[in-house]
Amino acid sequence: PCHRRRLRLPVMTLTFYPALGSQTTIHVPEIGDAHIRFAASFPSREAFEQARSEGIRVEMWTDLPVGESYGDWHALPFVYPGAARIRENEAGPSTLVLGPSEYKDASDENGKDVYLDIVLPRSLSGARFSFTYRLVREWGAIEWLGAFGQNGDLVLERSEERFTLAEGCSLEDGLLVRGEDCFEDAPVAR
Repeated sequence: PCHRRRLRLPVMTLTFYPALGSQTTIHVPEIGDAHIRFAASFPSREAFEQARSEGIRVEMWTDLPVGESYGDWHALPFVYPGAARIRENEAGPSTLVLGPSEYKDASDENGKDVYLDIVLPRSLSGARFSFTYRLVREWGAIEWLGAFGQNGDLVLERSEERFTLAEGCSLEDGLLVRGEDCFEDAPVAR
């Protein structure tokens, strides 16, 4: 008779930015698009090299409308430093780096980090998306790194880069409104 053996994959523990189970608010500029860098760090240089040599892909599984996807769940692969897909090895000055500041520069060939750069159009402001992470082995085996109910959330909010709102103020229909009681509604600025 045919006996099936379950192949046990060695578990790799990576640190992701943003982490699973977290909610991250991304401020989308009023003019232009949001450039975002996600990062994942292997526990050691040796683990990084092993994953790279074995062709392991680190992926975000998400409903973000990036590329050909329009809200369907799909994979977005992280890239290893030195890969042609990391443009100029450095995130641009307007790139929001979700993690420590050293993740701005992806040219470090001696590091243990992989990156995922995406662009989100400002039209997505006000939307909410979810994500999880997975490892895909060269032969197709998938190792999901989260558990049920542990997805991360990305909340996109519009930001006005020319000023910062004081506490108690908000933008409503293009008007800056004070958050205190008064006898009549009066716009503070237009």
